[in-house]
Amino acid sequence: MPSIRKRGKELESAILEAAFEIFQTTGYPEMTFQNVAKKAQTSRTVLYRQYESQMHLLHAMAHYRISQVFGESTLLDLIEDHGSLRADLLAAVHVYQRFLDAIGPELFGTVLLELSRNQESWKEVLLHAHEKNVQIIQKIQEFAQKRGEITDDFTPMQLQIPFNMMRYEFMIQGGKLTDSYLRLLVDEVLLPIYLNTEGPSHSTSRK
Repeated sequence: MPSIRKRGKELESAILEAAFEIFQTTGYPEMTFQNVAKKAQTSRTVLYRQYESQMHLLHAMAHYRISQVFGESTLLDLIEDHGSLRADLLAAVHVYQRFLDAIGPELFGTVLLELSRNQESWKEVLLHAHEKNVQIIQKIQEFAQKRGEITDDFTPMQLQIPFNMMRYEFMIQGGKLTDSYLRLLVDEVLLPIYLNTEGPSHSTSRK
């Protein structure tokens, strides 16, 4: 009997699973449209219709890995009020840890490398990621303000601190973010900064 052609989500999953298997076994340079199409039992024409380039396939593959862990939920959807700034931050960094684990250090490092090489063409992707990170900490900020734990807004740099530090640690430790590290990040870095925060109007007035 003739094989049934995959379509829609089934085809997309087959392509991204094939791409990831090639990426894991032989590396990103071998994750060509020709190799992926062959492994997914489809044609290069199909891939070219869905992905502009190998970089776009890589980006789609990263999103696919994330969706397998979080489903349709976004990271922002998972940020809830846990009753204190410390509890909110601990929950948030564990959510972001799951995000990084879903991608893995090799795939994450390759995505970062491609972004660094093609920042102009990936500007929209970088801006979107930045905005989503900011929204997470702003949501936690709003919880803390309603509880009276803080009064000022966090500065733009303070909004990025958790993600920048976790990405750095994730890469230099080969994808290992321990619970101990996350607790220290919250207790020794984030809480002292956020509980003593001053808004931009204060910080810019300092000599």
